Amino acid sequence: MRRAQRQAFWRHPATRTVLSFIGLSLLVVLTLQLGQYHRDWLSAKYPALRPHLAQLCAHTGCRIQPVLRLDDLQVESATLVRATSEGPDNYRLAVVVHNRADIELAWPHVDLTLTDDTGAVIARRAFAPADAEWLDTADAKAEAAPRSPAAQNSAEAGQLPAAAPADRSTTLLWHLRAPDIKPAGYTAELFYP
Repeated sequence: MRRAQRQAFWRHPATRTVLSFIGLSLLVVLTLQLGQYHRDWLSAKYPALRPHLAQLCAHTGCRIQPVLRLDDLQVESATLVRATSEGPDNYRLAVVVHNRADIELAWPHVDLTLTDDTGAVIARRAFAPADAEWLDTADAKAEAAPRSPAAQNSAEAGQLPAAAPADRSTTLLWHLRAPDIKPAGYTAELFYP
């Protein structure tokens, strides 16, 4: 008898309606949580979702930022040259960063390590992308691709774009002064702080 009552309870239309509503609510909450967690990637991959994600972030206190994926960024070349025209002990560091991803990525910092004749480290310094001058060195494939509105606006203003453009190479240039240091070699590596 109790078994029949329990089965009747779960088959009742009102019980099924309430359970369906609870299940649907949980699914919506899960979708919103996943959207918030993957907001940066979703915003970069599907720009049409950006306004909706911004609304979600307004309610939850999050921010939409460029995606951090260091594996898709590579140093194509790094050049450290003495800039004697700028004065003694002045150098220019030019690093060509290539974004291999199909979305814009956050700019990495550059770790410059100077070595002497024996290969021992004599100086090390990190350079922030915000302190760099930049030159867009897009290849022919990227030239044909349209720029994102953010990259286009910053390019017109002469500022570093908010993110490394997709499928593109960009030259970052820093000026530095290194008195009393005579480097024989150097390495430049990318990292996120």
